[in-house]
Amino acid sequence: APSVMVWYYFTYNMANCSLSVTIGEGQVLSALARFTDKKNNPEHKNTKITKGERNATLTSIAGAMRRKNAPQLAIEAALQATNKERCEPQLGQDEVSRIAQSISKYEPAKNEQDEIDIDPPISLSDLINKDIPEIEYWVDGILQKKGKLIIAAEPGAGKTLFAQNMGLAIAQSKNFMDHFSVQKGRVLFVDFEMGESALKQRFKAMTHDLLDDDIDVFTKYLSVFDLLDSKYQKHIETWIEDFNIDVLVLDPVDSAFVGDINSDKEVKPLTTYLNYLIDRFSISVVLVRHWRKQQKGNFVRREMAAGSFWWRGWADNVISLSGESHSITLSDDKQRHTGRFPAKIIGLNKTTLKFHIIGDYTKKKTVESSQLIEIFDSFNQTQVQQETFLEKIMETLDVGKTTAKMALKIAIKNKVLNKERDPMNKTRKIILKGDDGPHFTDETDDLLRQSDRQ
Repeated sequence: APSVMVWYYFTYNMANCSLSVTIGEGQVLSALARFTDKKNNPEHKNTKITKGERNATLTSIAGAMRRKNAPQLAIEAALQATNKERCEPQLGQDEVSRIAQSISKYEPAKNEQDEIDIDPPISLSDLINKDIPEIEYWVDGILQKKGKLIIAAEPGAGKTLFAQNMGLAIAQSKNFMDHFSVQKGRVLFVDFEMGESALKQRFKAMTHDLLDDDIDVFTKYLSVFDLLDSKYQKHIETWIEDFNIDVLVLDPVDSAFVGDINSDKEVKPLTTYLNYLIDRFSISVVLVRHWRKQQKGNFVRREMAAGSFWWRGWADNVISLSGESHSITLSDDKQRHTGRFPAKIIGLNKTTLKFHIIGDYTKKKTVESSQLIEIFDSFNQTQVQQETFLEKIMETLDVGKTTAKMALKIAIKNKVLNKERDPMNKTRKIILKGDDGPHFTDETDDLLRQSDRQ
């Protein structure tokens, strides 16, 4: 068979990571060589390709050339030269030839729209030897860099205040609630629910002693917005880029798009877009979510956020809040990469609107019969309004409303305390001391050892 000689000439432009190959009668093919962690970064134009990146980088160059219809000989020549000039240590020539041969089996791209810029798989050996940074956190154990956090709670539990507190801690590089270590970053807080007046009032209370400081928190209230509409996407992307944002907070995310929050089909495009923002801008995303309402006979945990279960699978971390403002249970419901931190009891300062940690959460709370009598006697009255008495139980014994109500219910049943309608206001109940009724039995006391998790 007659031999055929194919001549080629290639030039690799290090400045813009482009590769030009001339074949035969002047056919010019251009390809963009995209590298694992140096994409389009001029600072790395002379960087060597180290162990752990060699196969992936050469395969990426080969794939880019093949999509432009480069023949195997041209691809191999480019790879061999790149291997010689940049790989440390160099791959064997036979291995480089196998990469060129393997990639050349694929059909060239039919047009530009057929090209999708995805790095090829790498071998397990390359993965193990690859220089991959450890996971870093903006807020230790809660929000990782380039991470996805959901803060979920029922209405009134303080999830928005929690997100605002956390954003300020990141912007000021101060330990969150004097407990969780923080790295400094720039935060964009987008509100879809409160309005500018409430947003201002809350942040003003939180920063009353810092008004002269330049705090890297940026806010925006939007009454109408749709993250799946390209016209709105343009604005959010411009803000992230112009203000050099590190952490994006969407509160609540349920109002951030026009769609069915319960539909996986409609939620998935939104999480896909959020992933795009994370990858493009290297940001973290915090979503504030509502709990779904618990129905009778429904054993679904009330901590579960409303809407599609797809949200929980998407998030790296899920934090839930439950209880009253003076005693809120902070729970770490999901940690994708590390162990979950123990649940905490946190309180809210109603003047500064700042959270603080009271202590570790204890699942069981014991309410003794004598404690209720002591609390009633502390009023020095013959009768006390029911709501006032319940609040005093919660404050004194550091229990939630459910436990306080259960304790009162059993005390009334056993005639330790009595309940009547307020003669001055028929809609209110008053509590009176019992007439030497039977004391609590051990069995009754056991009923009061209720879980205080709200």
